[in-house]
Amino acid sequence: MAGTRPQAEAHQLIHLVGGEARALERAREVLATISSAIHHVGAAGNGMLMKLAVNAILGIQTAAIAEALTMLGKAGVDPEKALEILAALPIASPAMMRAGGLMAARNFAPNFPIDLV
Repeated sequence: MAGTRPQAEAHQLIHLVGGEARALERAREVLATISSAIHHVGAAGNGMLMKLAVNAILGIQTAAIAEALTMLGKAGVDPEKALEILAALPIASPAMMRAGGLMAARNFAPNFPIDLV
């Protein structure tokens, strides 16, 4: 599954499921109570691979915006202004903008246990 603590609290998790479609159909009703989406991604293990891909991309985007905001901040560029500019470009992603917004606000509270990444 993918999602942050606020998404879990809002029952908006995204499930990435590998395995037999029949097994997913038996579990779908239960999963739907905490999900905004349930995706079947093929064979057993593919759900885990999809989650690894999601975590890799999220980590890369978070590191990239942290580096960029640090570089810009050291040069005197306001982080809010930087995010405003970045948001208008095709490089912006919801994850990058969310992480950047939290960083600009100096909010470093965890939204996800690192041992689950």
